[in-house]
Amino acid sequence: MRAWWQSLRVGNGHGIRGLAATYYDHAAKAGDTGLTIRVGITAVGSGIAHAIVQSCRMASLPLYLVGFDSNALAFDAFDCDESHVVPAITEPHYIEHMLRLCAACGIEVLIPGLDADLAILAIHAGRFRALGTTPLVGGPEFVRLCRDKLAWSRELNPVCPAIVPAWTAAEAAALHKTGQLALPLLAKPAHGSGSASITVVSNPDDLTSLVNTDIVQPFILPPPQDPAAAAIRDAIARGELLQAGEVSLQLVFAKNGRLLGRMATRNRLKQGIPVEVIPTDDEPLWTALRPAIDHLLARGLWGPVNFQGRVTESGPRFFEMNGRFTGITALRAMIGFNEVQAVLEDLFDMPAARRRSLKANRRRVGMRQVVDRVVDVSAVPQDLPRPPGPRAQRKRLAVVVTGASGWLGRHLVRALLGDVAVPQVTALVRDVARAQKLWTPSERLQIALASDPGALVDAVAGADLVYDIAFARSGAVGELADSLAFTRRLISAAIRAYLPGFVFVSSEAVYGFSHPTPWGECLPPAPETPYATAKLAGEELTALLKEASPSSWVTCVRLGRLYGAADGLRWTEVPHSFAAQSVSGQPIVIRGRDQVLDLLHIRDAIAALVRLAAVERKPLFPVYNVGGGAPASLLEIAQCAVEAARRLGRNATEVRVEQMDGAPSRSGLDIGRFRDDCGWVPSVGLRQGMDELASLALRECPAQVGTSSAPSRS
Repeated sequence: MRAWWQSLRVGNGHGIRGLAATYYDHAAKAGDTGLTIRVGITAVGSGIAHAIVQSCRMASLPLYLVGFDSNALAFDAFDCDESHVVPAITEPHYIEHMLRLCAACGIEVLIPGLDADLAILAIHAGRFRALGTTPLVGGPEFVRLCRDKLAWSRELNPVCPAIVPAWTAAEAAALHKTGQLALPLLAKPAHGSGSASITVVSNPDDLTSLVNTDIVQPFILPPPQDPAAAAIRDAIARGELLQAGEVSLQLVFAKNGRLLGRMATRNRLKQGIPVEVIPTDDEPLWTALRPAIDHLLARGLWGPVNFQGRVTESGPRFFEMNGRFTGITALRAMIGFNEVQAVLEDLFDMPAARRRSLKANRRRVGMRQVVDRVVDVSAVPQDLPRPPGPRAQRKRLAVVVTGASGWLGRHLVRALLGDVAVPQVTALVRDVARAQKLWTPSERLQIALASDPGALVDAVAGADLVYDIAFARSGAVGELADSLAFTRRLISAAIRAYLPGFVFVSSEAVYGFSHPTPWGECLPPAPETPYATAKLAGEELTALLKEASPSSWVTCVRLGRLYGAADGLRWTEVPHSFAAQSVSGQPIVIRGRDQVLDLLHIRDAIAALVRLAAVERKPLFPVYNVGGGAPASLLEIAQCAVEAARRLGRNATEVRVEQMDGAPSRSGLDIGRFRDDCGWVPSVGLRQGMDELASLALRECPAQVGTSSAPSRS
């Protein structure tokens, strides 16, 4: 499948070509969840990069994000699928390092998240394209105008009066002295970014204090009827800058110069950052800018470009241009204008029928505020200074187990309490009094009521890893809705807490029973029972945690049919019933001798789950199969039970085979992915497992057990 994807790539300077409808159809048929477009984003600690990352997460394209930043704690490094610490852009070897990383990571598109990256990527764009990476920047001449506000104004103002003029400080002083330039004026660095170091020039003496790298522009005022006009004038009187009543026009151009879309907003800024964003009519702004756009297209404009200004009594006037995405790119995407997706769709020649509409919803209003995040320390590169305290060879985990009083849950808790790397285990249960009898009291063990919302939130907030085992049994159809409601509450708490690790324990039943075995993780699920459908729904809820917190370590484990001599087992279930019947001399009656079960011993299941906790920070697949590795027919299992009884000196019993209606069900999991990624293999074979069951049956099984031996299709 990957080879098919790579065959779409050609060395023509724009990465992949021919990303057509067949891509989706082929991927769907193959069940290939790893088919992605690899997008690199620089400076992922910046506000611009944050907006790009969030827009990518909102896109309907199969994107794999790789973040680059010189700071290991860059905010959006933890929202990317992969991240790398790189030299600062001022370092002489920055570009060589980026070239090597883009080649090693298979980056197909590189999006700058910082103004400073525009110029250097534009200069070296050819070198990146030779490696199969397309930097999402315009041509060098276009980028030069974006980075030099004086040159931008002097080149564009003569062809487009909507672009305000600009002067050096000396030129502005001379013009003011001769009465050709009136105060107030606006001064800012010629090569600045955002709204840094912008000052209001309210008197002539201010002009003489400006540095040589500053430029001066006329102060653009809104008309008196504008709601922000009075406040802006009051701020000028105090010598302050109030960034209100401004308009922002974002334009997105295809690689052939065609306009992909445009969106205008009226913004209120606080310290240079838009905090209120209201969609407005873009037609007057577009009309005023058309001469400038035609000029810029000839200079290499491609992709996004942003103009900022105000609407005056004489029409729109623009005092700023940036040839990139902006800090409100993600907010525009939330309003329906996902410009990042539009550029990527154009870059990869997506057919028009597959493209998402690039149109803003004018009924929506945007607001922005500070965003908080916490991440697990193990997600941070090793060379970063760590929080105080010793660091063991293996990470010490605070673990939560839901459904802890169930058969699998109680034994997982015991295994975790026996692991020195787990200092704290919280067991979430339905009945605390009953659960207290299951384990030896320990300071490391806390038992809490799962139905208590406060206890649930507190447990998750203090956890490093949650094993979600709580679920209704396959026959308890009426309890399935409650199980899913609990999973939803658990995932919601995990998202709010940025939970580092989460394992949802699912079932082989999600595959259905119609597919030929062995079942691999890429096989599309086809649940045939309410229980299987509910388990698949739980997996989908779990995926929401990974989407909300990409740095979190999240996976679903699809287990085979559990069995084994361990307290809490149900003797009425196959193969436990076979062992009980064989040692008591009862005949074993089976319906459908050719039914095949993938039996997983409970000790192997526990070992697999505990193994996941030890695989620290390794990237994991969303889904893993964990089975016994050697599926056996119902007849083979019954015969094995008889042989186990005979080895204990019990009288021989007989195995009776009866016909069953319909085709026999066959299950069997391909466990290669989990074996390779986690270094686990099942250790308990069927003979050993049945010998242990027969021995336990001699001691404690009831005198009479049911003889119906057609296992349920859960």
